[in-house]
Amino acid sequence: MALKLKRKSRGFTLLEVMIALAIFASAAAVVAMSGSTGVKQAAYLEDKILAGWVAENYLNQLKLSREWPDTGEKQTSVRFAERDWQIIAETKTTGQEGFRRIEIAVIPDQGGSVNKERSLYRMIGFLRKHSE
Repeated sequence: MALKLKRKSRGFTLLEVMIALAIFASAAAVVAMSGSTGVKQAAYLEDKILAGWVAENYLNQLKLSREWPDTGEKQTSVRFAERDWQIIAETKTTGQEGFRRIEIAVIPDQGGSVNKERSLYRMIGFLRKHSE
């Protein structure tokens, strides 16, 4: 008669299960963080693009109005894409007669004080004086 050796059925040890759970938890945390970072980045880029359009619209309105702007800083509010924006436009003279330099800063309106340093978008444009 041959002896048959019985093989014990063997499962995972507690240590192996805990290591597997730790690896899974780490991977899940990385995936969750990258997903939220992507959403935040997409929202930031959307705001940046909209702020650029606000600045371009403002400069184009100045060009179309044909009014010669005074030098100095002007602050105004606009509503664009169902959001409120603050615009700070600083008009300066140039070395060229009949031209003005306009620096436009666009800030999302969050109800607080407006600070040009917090601008989301900045652009510089030039206006030419129209002859009458």
